[in-house]
Amino acid sequence: MFNKAGHSKGKGAPLAERLQKVANTHPAPRATETAEFGHSGRRCFNLGARHHHRERDERKPVFREAEMTLPVGEKLPCAIKNLNEGGARIDFFRRMTLPNTVYVHAPSLGLDSWARVVWQTETAAGVDFEAA
Repeated sequence: MFNKAGHSKGKGAPLAERLQKVANTHPAPRATETAEFGHSGRRCFNLGARHHHRERDERKPVFREAEMTLPVGEKLPCAIKNLNEGGARIDFFRRMTLPNTVYVHAPSLGLDSWARVVWQTETAAGVDFEAA
């Protein structure tokens, strides 16, 4: 199948060279959906084009029941784990990929707002609330 020089019969280029060409033809990950490993070591997805390092308000730990409504109308029970004026960490109980925006309803916090999903793991997401 291969000769002593590492060439396959009839192909001319060494296997390693051909494999490198194949590897270089795969598209790079889309800038809008890059996989990363968060502080916990679990895989999460940054859904923004780039990390926007900004000063963020201190998040206050809470554990309140809430409900997310997807743009298609599906409602998902969830829990808000921490909260600040600009956003929240939301845990949900089903492994899924959320759309870019969700509606968050948490009556115990007086919260009703559309939110942009900034990052996500299999069962949690960080959201920024949209200005009213």
